[in-house]
Amino acid sequence: MTEIVPVRPLAQSMYKCDNRFHTEAIRSQLSDDTRYGFIVIDGSCASFHLLIGETKETIFKKEVSLPGKHGRGGQSQNRFARTREEKRDFYSSEISEQATKYFIDPETNKINVKHLILSGSANVKIEFLKKLDPRLRKAVVRTYDVQYSGEAGFQQTLTLCQDDLLSCKFVEENASVSKFFSFISEDTKLVAYSPHQTIYALEAGAVDTLIVWSKLPTVRYVLSRNKEETKIVFALPDSEEKILAMVNEDADDCSGSWEICSSGSLLDWLMENHKDFGSTLQLVSGSHSLSAKFAEGFGGVGALLRYPLEIPSGLGLGEEDAEEGSSGDY
Repeated sequence: MTEIVPVRPLAQSMYKCDNRFHTEAIRSQLSDDTRYGFIVIDGSCASFHLLIGETKETIFKKEVSLPGKHGRGGQSQNRFARTREEKRDFYSSEISEQATKYFIDPETNKINVKHLILSGSANVKIEFLKKLDPRLRKAVVRTYDVQYSGEAGFQQTLTLCQDDLLSCKFVEENASVSKFFSFISEDTKLVAYSPHQTIYALEAGAVDTLIVWSKLPTVRYVLSRNKEETKIVFALPDSEEKILAMVNEDADDCSGSWEICSSGSLLDWLMENHKDFGSTLQLVSGSHSLSAKFAEGFGGVGALLRYPLEIPSGLGLGEEDAEEGSSGDY
């Protein structure tokens, strides 16, 4: 058996029993290899980060304690000022050398990212930019003032620089989820969430953008009765007994009992069928705060609608069951 190791960690998992190999996620890595570099620096910490597609990585971090300004006067004032400037100058030079090490390919002697974005506190950032290798300085497309350092400063920079990274998957993901929450807060009636609402809107042709958590665990169960009636139920894995008990609770002897015909990943079904309904698919990784909130609070499935749609109530198996993880049927 041949083992295939992806270029970067996969943001989604897939299990399928099929007659072919599904390599879409790996192929997308080969086409989406644009690297963006980030440098976040202030008087307490310097860190380097990479953004490749929807994957974020911290590649360097150094914490320091630079002396600040003081109110001492007299003959020692100039000496303290010189010491402070010398340490800041050494710090800027050291981080500049590290930047060259991490962002310049030693074999080609060229920069290894498409663009560099620099952020941090104003004074330290300006001093560092002067020390930066000229090749890297040319690659800096924008500088930002941020309040934090390290990973928190990186996250704040990502929020500020979305216009500079419009072609990046992470930015596309963040823009879709931000729009989703904005529509909810404004009560525009242009969103659907939870599997049963989203699928209803999808089959009605009202979904413009389908937003799905890349690790969605929900299973799509197809039920039938007397080989004539069918029912679709969305629930967590291994819920077969519970589903059958609930759907057959009110069934009479004449109608017969419901049986499960097939089951499969809802994520896979949406990836294979969303184009049939004229919708685009946006997978979210859950790796940042907004997408994590979407995955945890809205069942990991939602949609931006083309027009307001009245979604019937009572699509689910019941409010109590929806809270326990059964997402609905129709």
